[in-house]
Amino acid sequence: MLVGRYDPGSAAAFVERAVSRGIAREHYRQTELGPLSSIGLGTYLGDLDPATDTLMTEAIIRTVSEGAVNVIDTAINYRWMASERCVGAGLRSLVESSEVDRRSVLVCTKAGYLTHDPASGERYEEFLVGKVIGTGLARPEEVAAGIHCIAPKYLRWSAKRSLENMGLESIDVFYLHNVAESQAPVFGRAETLRRIEEAFGVLEDLRSDGLIGWYGLATWSSLVVPEDAEEHLELEELTGLARKVAGRSNGFRFVQMPFNALMRGAVESRVQRVSGEPMTPVEAAKSLGLVVVTSAPLLQGKLLRMPELSVSTKGNLTLAQALVQFCRRSPVTTTLVGAKSPEHVRELIDLARIPPTL
Repeated sequence: MLVGRYDPGSAAAFVERAVSRGIAREHYRQTELGPLSSIGLGTYLGDLDPATDTLMTEAIIRTVSEGAVNVIDTAINYRWMASERCVGAGLRSLVESSEVDRRSVLVCTKAGYLTHDPASGERYEEFLVGKVIGTGLARPEEVAAGIHCIAPKYLRWSAKRSLENMGLESIDVFYLHNVAESQAPVFGRAETLRRIEEAFGVLEDLRSDGLIGWYGLATWSSLVVPEDAEEHLELEELTGLARKVAGRSNGFRFVQMPFNALMRGAVESRVQRVSGEPMTPVEAAKSLGLVVVTSAPLLQGKLLRMPELSVSTKGNLTLAQALVQFCRRSPVTTTLVGAKSPEHVRELIDLARIPPTL
């Protein structure tokens, strides 16, 4: 087991080492929680096979060892737990070789989607009926559309299973995954907010037990849709729920949302309000003291087939690099990129060598 969790002092030492190896100092954003890389490594896509495991694990080792990344993002449902295992394998290799201090890397995962383990021979139906419902991890009415659940016992089980998958003592950021998108259409907005508040209480307990450091919401549409949409979430309301549960020392510190050259709502749509003032999701998050992480800079590769998008390729950037650089120039903290192949990993590392503002 890898002991410890993200620590700002260890991360600061990691940054100095990265800069000495040619990474741009401006690549690292200074936050209240410590320095975080403007590019993070995502682990969403890929086949469930040994070849993908190898590529993903090597991508983690290369990007972290060269100082390009100190934010790694995964989820228990990504590749049916295999991505979490790759994160653990990559970090273990780095730590055992004395290449990296575990405490210098922010490890993030997510819970919400019901996820079985195909490696055990278990089928999804057996998992849902036998392990989730049958053992009391959740009641049938706590499961949305047969695939999503944030019931207290299930969240605790998910956190412990993620720790086991990654071989970690503690998870740095534990996200609730697409909660409003999955639950509001089934249970309504008011009930979804009640469930989020209940979940925040569970996450605070996990913090007290030392199993997680902070928590947040990883979203797709709920922070950027209009205010009258059923799945719309107000960041000010969410921070209020966290304070209701645990006061000002609560651990709700991260939000994740998509942002790219096509989907610009995170920085353009004034669909959030703070103290009555209309704000974009990124503006609102920052005003409330939340770290903003964005996903889908290439929209799972779809934007690479849309060269008509207006993005600057100044500095002889490839289209993929230009699309990521578009996101780095924005006022977000970290942009997640799902690079696996050696050439894509090399592009990501090269991009970390130039300032986000170039």
